[in-house]
Amino acid sequence: MACSRTRGIVRCLVGLRSSQSQSASDVERIVPSIVQLGRRQASEQPSFEFVRCDVSDSTVTKLRGMRVLHDPCLNKGTGHTLTERERMGLRGLLPPKISSLEEQIERNMERYLDPAKSNIKMTVGNKDPSTTGITDDDLRKWSVLSDLQDRNETLFYRLLVDNFAEMARVVYTPTVGYVCRYYHKL
Repeated sequence: MACSRTRGIVRCLVGLRSSQSQSASDVERIVPSIVQLGRRQASEQPSFEFVRCDVSDSTVTKLRGMRVLHDPCLNKGTGHTLTERERMGLRGLLPPKISSLEEQIERNMERYLDPAKSNIKMTVGNKDPSTTGITDDDLRKWSVLSDLQDRNETLFYRLLVDNFAEMARVVYTPTVGYVCRYYHKL
C-alpha cells in the first residue's frame, strides 16, 4: 500500500522537477494533486501479499512455487507454515511436516558435525595440514555451510551466529582462503 502510494508521489515529483519553466501557480496546482493521490491510494487494497518470514518482520513478494524455493532469502525449507504454503504455491513441493527453526538448526548441526550424514567428500590437495592449516573435514564443513547458504540464508546466519566460535575458522580464514585459491581442484 505505502509502496504504490510512494511510487505515485515520486512520479508526480519527477514530473514537477522535469519541466524547467514551472511557475508558482503550477506548483500550487500539482502539490494538492499529490496529496489527493496519496489519500486515494491509501484507501485502495494492496495488489501484493505479505509473506511472514519472522516474528518481527515480513517480506513482500510476488514469487510463487519453485521460484520461492530457489530464492535463498525467501526459502525457509520445511519451516513454511500451511498458510504460506498455500499462498505461495508450495503445496506438494515440500515435505508435509512443518519444522520449527530450532528443529532445522538441530538437523543442520548434525549434518555439519557428522561426516556420515553430509555425504560430501572433499580432499585437500596437499595432505600435510601443517602447510595449509586445514583438513578434509574443514572442507566438508565449508561445503555443508555453503550449500545451506545457497538454500536458506535465514537458517545459515542463525546457525552461524549461534555457533560462531566453532564455525569462524570454516567460514573465514584459513578455509575460505584455501577454497578461493584451489576452487578449481575441489
